[in-house]
Amino acid sequence: MKYQGKQMNVSGQVTVGYGASGSASYNQSNINADYASVVEQSGIYAGDEGYQINIGNHTKLVGGMVTSTQKAELENKNHFSTGTLASQDIENHANYKGSAFGVSGSMAFNADLGLGKNAQAQSDKQAVNEKGEALYTNEQGQQTTQAKGADGKANAPVLASGKGSLQTQMGIGFGYDSDSQSSITQSGINTKNIYIRNEQEQLEKTGKTLSETLAAVKTEVTTDTAAAHSGKLENHFDKDKALKELNIQVKVTKEFRQNAFSTINAYVEPKQAELREKIKQAKTEEEKTALYDEIYKLQYQKRLLETVVGIVSGSPDIAITQGTLQLAATRMREETLANSRKFKGIIDKKTGEVMTNVSYDSGYFDGVKLGGVRLDVNAICDKDRCQKNSDGSFTYIGDNQYQTLRDVLNPNLNDDARIKGMYGQTGGLQAIQGGWYFSNPGIPYKINSFSDNIVEAFAGPHDLLGGQVWGFYDKDGNTMAKDPATQLRADITTAVAIPVTAPLALADFMSSDFVEILTKIGGN
Repeated sequence: MKYQGKQMNVSGQVTVGYGASGSASYNQSNINADYASVVEQSGIYAGDEGYQINIGNHTKLVGGMVTSTQKAELENKNHFSTGTLASQDIENHANYKGSAFGVSGSMAFNADLGLGKNAQAQSDKQAVNEKGEALYTNEQGQQTTQAKGADGKANAPVLASGKGSLQTQMGIGFGYDSDSQSSITQSGINTKNIYIRNEQEQLEKTGKTLSETLAAVKTEVTTDTAAAHSGKLENHFDKDKALKELNIQVKVTKEFRQNAFSTINAYVEPKQAELREKIKQAKTEEEKTALYDEIYKLQYQKRLLETVVGIVSGSPDIAITQGTLQLAATRMREETLANSRKFKGIIDKKTGEVMTNVSYDSGYFDGVKLGGVRLDVNAICDKDRCQKNSDGSFTYIGDNQYQTLRDVLNPNLNDDARIKGMYGQTGGLQAIQGGWYFSNPGIPYKINSFSDNIVEAFAGPHDLLGGQVWGFYDKDGNTMAKDPATQLRADITTAVAIPVTAPLALADFMSSDFVEILTKIGGN
């Protein structure tokens, strides 16, 4: 008996208010069962009087039994004679394997859809300012970044609207169950009085000598013990019970993963946010280094915990692979950050702006924008536009053409190829707001946007493997002056590093649930 079953279920709903929200789920199960077993072993089962069997030509036993009681054999009442003899066992099996997975997702956003002021908001995502700071409304109705007022009372969160309010959630659960049994129904004759008359024909027909044949067919099984030694397997497969078990596992693992990942985020992310604020307030680089160390320790813990959750509630091989890539990407980003922080910065004498390779924020866990091209001090300070300070920093004095630091770095004002070269296609200039520069002018993106996060996912591995290890930065971590041959080598290396670092970046960018879903869609 064979059974193959596949079930799929899709459901969804949409709610409209101030904006809209929707949810959908997809569940799939596959069950395969295969059962083949003797129900009752065929044969001759004699009593105390034994058996006298004489076969003229060939005898072939296929899972067959010729036996008697122990008493009959002891009293020499059994006799089996044949021209030639062959025996064959029957293999019995009862196998079952079932797998299932379920995916659920939801999306919500806030927007005026013409339903009036009383329409209920669908997304509870909080609005943020250009720096990524959460916005609140105080008792006077004014927007502020302070969570509490002067009196200690909590200010009301400002809900985001439009594309900034987009809120998504995803969950995936797995189920797996299997059982496998096997047995052998052996052919046998229980007497020592077995006679094979045609010895030469026996060898030609079976390839076995008389002694080999007798040794293979002789059994100690008697009529009394035959049923227990028949090899019969019971078929315990119940498709309804199996499907129910799989669905329970999917539900349990989905809830476990959602709760576990939420708990990890609730523990790590507030601590990292607090450390990012402390970094902004820190007075010395030593303080910042210690705080960055704490942020990265938390990130390593987060990735390790997520890997453990993936191992126990999903596909262990996928979880281990992604976790390993994530840890490697985090370590590369940490090295890139350390190298980027070497430069003390350029201070604009006129505006007071200080620009370093880590002077702009990102939505990544360490809060630093590392995507883009680093500062080229030689290009910025050309024609004596800068004065070098004793601590390794520079003061930008400017000239008649480029009076401020922003002027000299503006690719629309400055035609110097070195300046334009600081605006990489992905991320632009590392020291300022990120953007896409496949064309001129570039398209800026906001902190914590999709563009920001995908660029930052590549930033660490790509910067390290595409630039730092090849010596394309100077001792201060800035873009190094290059001759044409070196520039060509740098351009090639930068391009090649994109596909090389993609597995690291995407593993770090995508959630564990999303990776699991992709592998299921891909048929893994």
